[in-house]
Amino acid sequence: MERTVLHVAIDSFPIQAERFRCPKLRGRPVALAPENSPRPRVLAVSREAQAAGIRPGTPLVVARRLCRGLVALPPDHGLYAGVGEAILERLLPFAPVVEPAGGGLGGLGGFGGAAASGRFFLDLTGVTRTAAGPPEVS
Repeated sequence: MERTVLHVAIDSFPIQAERFRCPKLRGRPVALAPENSPRPRVLAVSREAQAAGIRPGTPLVVARRLCRGLVALPPDHGLYAGVGEAILERLLPFAPVVEPAGGGLGGLGGFGGAAASGRFFLDLTGVTRTAAGPPEVS
């Protein structure tokens, strides 16, 4: 039997989790950077921050010069793990096997369990279609 695996990846997962917590961040340039570092570097960025030329690894001081309206936040490992676990729970009914992908969050390191990566694999092998197919167009 041919295997069917669905990969779910949430773009900029830690940024999306921050926006879930604080909706005022939506549409604004956001970067995550450690607050206890003498020379912090950006760990993750929103698309708006990327458009201003900021990439992971950019020194925070340079990022602030590139984008005057940048919102810099310290990473919240517990938040990302909690949101990832909530997503994992919501995916479980859809497949007999659901696994969070390993790895860190855009350079944020492996913390809070694999669900904190915002990436999941669903093994749909043998799962029958429960909804009708796409409608016929004539």
